Amino acid sequence: MAKNNKTFFLNVSTIICNKLFLIIGIALAILGVTLYVTFPWILQSLIRIATTFKPGWKAYNEWKCNPEPYYFDIYLFNWTNTEDFYNPDVKPKFEEIGPYRFLLNIEKMNETWSEGDTFNYSIAKKFVFVKHEDSRDLTDLITSINPVPLSLAYQFRNSNYFTKLAISLTLRSTKSEMFVTKTADEFLFRGFEEPTLDAANKIPFVKIMDKFGYFYKKNYTEYMYGPVTMHKTQDENFARLSTYRNKKNPGFFDGKCGTTDGRIGEFVETNRNSSKILKVFVPEICTYTYLKYKEQRVYKGVVSDYYEAPKTLFDNGTVYPENECFCNGQCVPSGLLNVSSCNENAPIFLSLPHFFHADPSYRNAVEGMKPDPDKHNVFTAYQKDSGVVTAIGLRIQVNVLIQPISGFGMYSNVPKYFIPVLHINETVLMTDSVASQMYIIQVSPNISTLISCLLTVIGVTLFTYGFMKKKPNKNDNKLYDLYDKQEFQKYIYNDNFIKVIFL
Repeated sequence: MAKNNKTFFLNVSTIICNKLFLIIGIALAILGVTLYVTFPWILQSLIRIATTFKPGWKAYNEWKCNPEPYYFDIYLFNWTNTEDFYNPDVKPKFEEIGPYRFLLNIEKMNETWSEGDTFNYSIAKKFVFVKHEDSRDLTDLITSINPVPLSLAYQFRNSNYFTKLAISLTLRSTKSEMFVTKTADEFLFRGFEEPTLDAANKIPFVKIMDKFGYFYKKNYTEYMYGPVTMHKTQDENFARLSTYRNKKNPGFFDGKCGTTDGRIGEFVETNRNSSKILKVFVPEICTYTYLKYKEQRVYKGVVSDYYEAPKTLFDNGTVYPENECFCNGQCVPSGLLNVSSCNENAPIFLSLPHFFHADPSYRNAVEGMKPDPDKHNVFTAYQKDSGVVTAIGLRIQVNVLIQPISGFGMYSNVPKYFIPVLHINETVLMTDSVASQMYIIQVSPNISTLISCLLTVIGVTLFTYGFMKKKPNKNDNKLYDLYDKQEFQKYIYNDNFIKVIFL
C-alpha cells in the first residue's frame, strides 16, 4: 500500500512540476523580453540622473572644480640668431625650450542661478609650478622679441601724426631694445620691468600694466574669464553658451565670428550625431573653435567619439570667404587668428604649435618649426551615451607680428615676420572614477542583452519542457481525475494528501 501511495505521490508531483515549469517559463520569457525592450530607456534615465547638473550633485561638483589638478605644459621659443635680423638672406632661428610644467586647477566662481534655463559664472585658473623630471627650470634664459615697445607702436599705428610723435619720442627716450633676454619665469608669470611701461603710463591716454609677462597677473583670482552665461537644462542646448561678458557678441570680432557660439567644452548633448561639427567656445581666444569627428578612440577602456581640428581651423577667408570676419582688420594667410582685440590691441596672433595646419609660408619664413599631428593638434573626445568628456587636448601657439610701422623709427624698416614666442599643451584625461562610471555605461547594454537572452532562453526551455512532458495515463482513472483542476484542488486540501507525503 505504501509503495502505491508513493508512486501515486510521484505522479502528483509530476503534475505540479509541469505546471510550475509552464508558469516560471512564461514569467522568465516575459521578463527577458521586457528587459530587452525597456533597458535603453532605463539606461538613459540613469544617465540623466547621474549627470544631473545641480549644486550638490556629482556632475556639478566635478564641473565646479576639477577633482584633481592636471599638467599644463608651456614651451618657449629661444631666438638664437637675433644678430642676423636685418639680413634678408638669413632666416630667424628658433629653439623650442620646455616643457615648463605647472599643475592647473580650474574653478568656477561668482555663480548666479536663476529660475530660467541659464546661469552665470566666472572662470579662475590657478597655476602652480612643479619640478618634474621632464620639466625645465624657470631660471632658463630665453631670448625673444621685446613685445612691450612693439605692442605700443602697434596699438597706435593708425593714430594721427601728433599721437605717433608722442609715442615715438617716448620709445626713443627709454632706449628700449628690439630683443630681450629674460628668465622663463619673467616671460611667463613673474613679469619683468621695462622702461617703456613706466614712461607710457605717464601719458594721459595710455593705460598699461607695470610689468610685462604673457601670464602676468593671470593666476587664479588675479584674472578671471567671464562672466559666462551657460544653458543648464539637460536638453540639446545643455552647456551651450548664451553670452560672454554679458554680451552675445563681446565685440572682439565682427559678425558671426564674434558670437558666443558653441559649448564650453566639459559637456555635449547625449547621443550626439557625430556628423555634426562640434563648436567649442574658448575664453582664452575670445571666440569659438570647431572640431570635426574623425574616429572612435579608447581612453582608459572607454570607447569615445574623437573630434579634432580641421586644417581650416584658423582660416580667415583664404579658404572660406565667410570666415573673413576673423581677419580683425588685418587679413593674413590661413592658419593664424588675429586676437589683438582681446589682448589690449597687442599684435598677438594664435596658431597651432609649430604652425601646424597653417599656410606653409609661416614655416618657410623661419627655422626650427617641426609640426607633429600627434603633439600639436587640438582634439576632444566624449563618451557618446552620456556626453561626458573623456579626453581633451588644447594646444595653442602665441605669435607676435613684427612689421614696418610708419611714424615709429624703431620699426620703420624692419622685415615682416610672425615670431613664435611660446605654445601650450593642456592635455587632460578623465579621472579613474569617471572612467569606471563611463565603462559601466558602455558595457551595460551588452550585459543587459546577455541577461535578456538568458532569461528568455531559460523561460522558453522551461515552458517547452513543462508543455511537452508526458501527462498522466488516462487509464489511471483516479490520477486522471486529479489532473482535472477541480478534483486536484480537492485532493490537495484533503488530509489524505498529507498522509501520502509521509508514507
